[in-house]
Amino acid sequence: MAAKKQLGQILLEAGAIDEFQLKSALGYQKQWGGRLGKVLVENRFITEKALVEAIHQQTGIRLVFDQLHHLYHPTTDMTSAEALHLALSTWPEDQTPKIHFSSPRTSMNTVETRDNAGTKRKRLREPRTTQHADLIDPFAFIQLLDSVREERDFDVMLECKAKDLALLRLRKHLDRLAPAAVASHRIT
Repeated sequence: MAAKKQLGQILLEAGAIDEFQLKSALGYQKQWGGRLGKVLVENRFITEKALVEAIHQQTGIRLVFDQLHHLYHPTTDMTSAEALHLALSTWPEDQTPKIHFSSPRTSMNTVETRDNAGTKRKRLREPRTTQHADLIDPFAFIQLLDSVREERDFDVMLECKAKDLALLRLRKHLDRLAPAAVASHRIT
């Protein structure tokens, strides 16, 4: 079995970095630690896109695009549509890619707490927008569909608290708000 190429070698062969940049990053890594890819990106020797492509070339791992995570950890060099395209390109043609889609929690929550005497009290808690919402925002989903008109087919895994109810409500909204997108994307 052939040895796996190291990340630096892959980036050198692709012309993404030169010898000086690789030696600089390796020196930094030796002194301060950290992963080589992160060091290269933080020093602006490569883009995150180039790093992802090199890691995929090195490992063969398929990428799953996660829309909410992309919103909360935006890249400086890729839009959501570009990141989705990159993720889809890592899947073999004979396999259906998967993506994750969710809406951020934006509603207040009622939580039950106990005071020092042990008495139950209900209070409102602000939403944590890094959490998944109960339902899917149909307008954000339609926006995603509009951004991938020319992409290959892929499966969408909805990440939401209300599970089947969220799917049924999303389908109802899509049928009413975007029937052409439903037809063109063969949403079933």
